Amino acid sequence: MNWQVDFFLDERGGAPVEEYLMGLPVEHRAKLVALIKMLEQEGPNLPFPYSSQVRGKLRELRTQRGKDKLRILYFGDARRVFVLLHGMVKRSAKLPEEDICIAGALRRRGWSCMDGGWREERNDDSVEAVLSETDGGCEAARARGEGA
Repeated sequence: MNWQVDFFLDERGGAPVEEYLMGLPVEHRAKLVALIKMLEQEGPNLPFPYSSQVRGKLRELRTQRGKDKLRILYFGDARRVFVLLHGMVKRSAKLPEEDICIAGALRRRGWSCMDGGWREERNDDSVEAVLSETDGGCEAARARGEGA
């Protein structure tokens, strides 16, 4: 049985992960699209190293192309839907705290399923607004200069 995978959509209809994918070289994009298809097929049984838990219900899709470590942060909801929140090219051994905070803040917001995608119920989608709503760990990460 296939699982549903949706892009998070902001109030403008923009999908940050889709924009991330479109900005990557074709070979990088192809690897991540194949990984998203694996998530659709395997659901929560997608094993490491393709998927791993980040924090709480937040997970990451993981692949690599050359030296670039490609990541998409996502979560699954109770209706058997996975929501792709945030993508990045990881440049350090640890996942940057700022990226975790961005995805975590998006996941915690109020969601409603509209027009086949997950949309925020609020109007402010700026990164600064998302970061300001998160815990002090994100503020500390910004102060240290960590992040994308």
